[in-house]
This record gives sequence, C-alpha cells and structure tokens, in this order.
Amino acid sequence: MTPTLISLTIALALAQPGSTPPDWLAAEAPILTDHVQLTRPEQFLKAGEAYFNPDASWIIFQAIPRPAEGEIPETEYSMYVAPLERDADGAITGIAEPLRVSEPGSSNTCGYFHPVVPFVIIFGSTVAPPADNAPAGYQRATSRYAWKFPREMEVTGRQVPEIARSLGLKVKIDESTTVARPVFERPGGYDAECAYSPDARHIVFSSYNTEENNADIFVWDAVTKETTRVVGAPGYDGGPFFSPDGKRLCYRSDRAGTELLQLYVADLTVSPSGGVPG
Repeated sequence: MTPTLISLTIALALAQPGSTPPDWLAAEAPILTDHVQLTRPEQFLKAGEAYFNPDASWIIFQAIPRPAEGEIPETEYSMYVAPLERDADGAITGIAEPLRVSEPGSSNTCGYFHPVVPFVIIFGSTVAPPADNAPAGYQRATSRYAWKFPREMEVTGRQVPEIARSLGLKVKIDESTTVARPVFERPGGYDAECAYSPDARHIVFSSYNTEENNADIFVWDAVTKETTRVVGAPGYDGGPFFSPDGKRLCYRSDRAGTELLQLYVADLTVSPSGGVPG
C-alpha cells in the first residue's frame, strides 16, 4: 500500500498538563454548525463513536449509562442502537429510546451496520467481562486520555429484530443470532474498530499486539475466511473505513511518534476473485 498523508492533523489526546485547552467551539465553527444533541447527561455519563445505518434511520454508539442514585457507575462501555427522530422536513431532531445490544459487563467499542442486511451489526466486544476493569477515558491523576485494549476484545456481530421491525422487514430471526458472538476469532490480542466493505464481503479492523505495543490494520474476507494485514507501520494504526467504492481505506495513525494522530488514505490491491491481498 502507498498511503498519502492528508494535511490534517488531529490532536486526539487532551492538552498537556499546564497548557491552555483548545477552544473547540471556535475551531469547529467553520465545519460543524446547527448541532443536534442526541444523548443526554441524564441518560449517559458519556457516549460517543456514533455511526448511521445505510438509510440513516438508526445510529449505533457506545456509552456508559448513568446509574441510579447511590449506585456505582459501570466501568465498561456498552453498545447501543437507537432510531432517529425527524421533523416534517426530514431534519434530525433526536433519538427514541436507546436499545442496549451488548452483553452485560462486557467491554465494547466502535459499532457498524451491515450495508446489505440492515438489522445486522458488528462491534468490538469482549462478550464477557474483561480481566482488566480499569476505566478508560479521561484520567484525572494525569490529565490525559487513556484507552483500553482488552486482550479478550474480538469483532463480534448480532442481529437486532427491533431494527428489522422498524423497517417493515418480514424476516424470521433465530433467537440465537440476537446474542453478540465473534464473527471470527484471533486469540491473544485486541481486535476492534471494525467496518464493513460496501458489498459486506470484507471487514476491516485494527488489531493491537499487547506484547509489541503496536496496532496494525487487517482485512477479513467472509468468502475465503482469510485475514490479511494491509497496514503494518510501527505504532498505532486504527479507525479504518472503506471508501464508498471499496477501493480505498482511510485510517488514523501515530507513526510520526508525536502522539498526534494523523489521517491517511491508501489504495487497496484487489485480486481478480475480489479478495484484498494488500
């Protein structure tokens, strides 16, 4: 692959201790306007990584629910889906009641909708509670943001009957498919940050090797059941997405070693049979 660096650098980490925090409202003003808040503090302590389904009628996101008065907050992100609400002109005004789709106690991240079968979703999940339950997110002691890489994390999938019904689809869904289960398994490392190709044949994901402290990007082929490393630069490479025609990837990387993630795009090599060898 021959990645092309986009001249856009994202300071994903929070400002260093003692420095002046960025004025995000001013920085985003030329890009983001007319914001609509979809989740509320009374629902969730924090929520993020939200993505639309193909017809933009639902979103999928990860969140930590706000506990009842006197209860201890959960330490792990759960995965949710929610139908979008719109006004008469089609503008998004909010979401209906979110539906938790991950297993109790599991750690979850980065969900994505199937591009062809609208009631199928994938997301990174440990399925069961992870061995390390240290909280992710902003760390008050260091004033830095820390992300977890549970070794038990796998790319998992499930069907969501509520989505099928909302779309008027008359399909019979086996109850066993409504529980999150690994789509494929690669024991010993963190596999997450997954997304489908436009034809759903491939799933691209990031895999973090805890021993090497290195994350690379892989593509799994649903036809051949093979996994191919497509980005292998030193450091963290993750957050990959296919282009609409399936011929390119965009992803983030800290290969510069500055802790400032940069965005890259890269052409994919596709075999005559439709596979992605690199």
